[in-house]
Amino acid sequence: MRSRLLTNRGQKLQIGSTNLNVDNPTAAQLGVKFNKGANDTTFAIIDEAQFRTLTQLDASNARALGENTIAANERRQDTIVGTDALLANDWVANAFRAGERTNVLDINGNPVELPHDRYILIDNGRFLTAVRAGQMRHWTEASEVVTFATVPEEVEVPAVGHMLRLEKTLVNPATN
Repeated sequence: MRSRLLTNRGQKLQIGSTNLNVDNPTAAQLGVKFNKGANDTTFAIIDEAQFRTLTQLDASNARALGENTIAANERRQDTIVGTDALLANDWVANAFRAGERTNVLDINGNPVELPHDRYILIDNGRFLTAVRAGQMRHWTEASEVVTFATVPEEVEVPAVGHMLRLEKTLVNPATN
C-alpha cells in the first residue's frame, strides 16, 4: 500500500456507500449479474436504473421487515488514492487507482474497475451494500460529492381503465 500512496501525486476522490434491505436472489431476478471474487466476495456492477429499482425494493422491504432491517448507514469519505475508506457494511475499500472515467477500488482483495456513473453492489448475505466513487481531484480541490439517487418510497398505481400520462425529465448526472 505504501508504494501506491507514494505514487498518487496528490489525488483524492470521494467514496460513498449505503446498505440496502435486498438480498442477492431478489437483485438477480432484476437482471443483476453477480461475480464470485476472491475471499468469498460476491459483487456486481450496476447502473443508475438498477440502483433506483433496488432502492424502491429497499423501502418496501424495510416496512415489511420492521425491526429486522439493516440500517442504511450511509457513509461518504474523502479518500487519498492508495488509502482505505470505511464502507456502510463496515468493510474497507482501498482507492487503488483514480482516473478520468473510472476508478479501481480494491474490495476484500478484488480489484474492481468502477466507472463514475456505476455502482458496486456487494452481497453481504441477507442485505446488499452499494458503493459509488467520485471523480479524481487534486488534494487541494473540493471533492465531487458522491450522492445516491432518491426515489419515492411508494408509487401510486392508477386503476385499470384510467388514462395515464407519462413524462420524462432529462437530468444531468453531474448535478444529481
